[in-house]
Amino acid sequence: MKKLIRNIIWYCYYVYDSFKCTPHKGKVKRIDNEIAENVSKCIARRKPKKIIIFAAYGKKPDDEYISFFLQGVGHALTIVINNTEENKCGVEYFGESLIWVNRPNFGRDIAAYKLGIHSVVKSELKSIEDLALVNDSSFILKESFFNFFKDNFPEDVLAHSYSQTPFPHVRSYLLRIKQPLLDELNSYLMNFPMTKSRYNAVINGEIGISKAVFMKYKIGLWAYSGIFNGELKNNKINSLDLFTSNDFSIIVNFKNDQSISRASIRNFLNDPYQLSRNSFPYIPDVIKREVFEKRLATKEMVYFVIENSELTMSLKRKALTDILISKRHLGIKNILKMRIGEI
Repeated sequence: MKKLIRNIIWYCYYVYDSFKCTPHKGKVKRIDNEIAENVSKCIARRKPKKIIIFAAYGKKPDDEYISFFLQGVGHALTIVINNTEENKCGVEYFGESLIWVNRPNFGRDIAAYKLGIHSVVKSELKSIEDLALVNDSSFILKESFFNFFKDNFPEDVLAHSYSQTPFPHVRSYLLRIKQPLLDELNSYLMNFPMTKSRYNAVINGEIGISKAVFMKYKIGLWAYSGIFNGELKNNKINSLDLFTSNDFSIIVNFKNDQSISRASIRNFLNDPYQLSRNSFPYIPDVIKREVFEKRLATKEMVYFVIENSELTMSLKRKALTDILISKRHLGIKNILKMRIGEI
């Protein structure tokens, strides 16, 4: 009953937020269409095989972590779509392997993905092999993880993690999508509501995309599956293919000739949101920014993971600041938002 009441209140907040955003929707649509026109022409000229859409909020082109990310992914064309509260919107920068775009802060990361995917589809470029979606809600802690954006994968969708609640879905903060899915994905997102609420981004965005598009196809999972509950029969495992079914497979980024302990496998398969379930001294590939704010990891665990990561010293300080210090003030309003799921 509590969960039902919570979801009803959350939905009501979404309706209220949608009403509040209505006067801005026409302007946002015009800006996004103009940006898509310019970006699609640039994509058509460059003819990239791989494209990355990086959804950000309130960032600048000299952002240290984004620079680290761009260096890690190499020559793939990266389109940073920065949601901003500032009035200056449009294409800010064209580089050899980077396009930087500013758009109004409506629709969160899903709206940024929508703009990026629409630009790619509009370019009518068929040589694109796959499209990656990533947002700034996490820090990549190991340079080897950039293989996520480079390695070939046999499935139609490659996701970093998966959840069964409230409905089965792949999480949208790290995804790669094969080219044949883009038209269908673009068609779904064209009707995505342009509001600021998290309900919209999660229910209509992340979960909605999985239900309408991804679940029709073969999905590969880089790490946590949400469905891996089988007992490991041996203390050591040499196989890369730990779990397969008609719909899902887990891809473990270890060398074939390397024996892996049962504890390491279980740590690797843990939900990235539930950092507290990992055993020391395991360092995950990725850490989510909200793990401490949402009490999914202790301060000590966050500090241990960041300090022992492969980030530079200045990026370690930035990550620790963002995760442990730069949190929302939990006044009455934000406490209520957190209770209903809006934070």
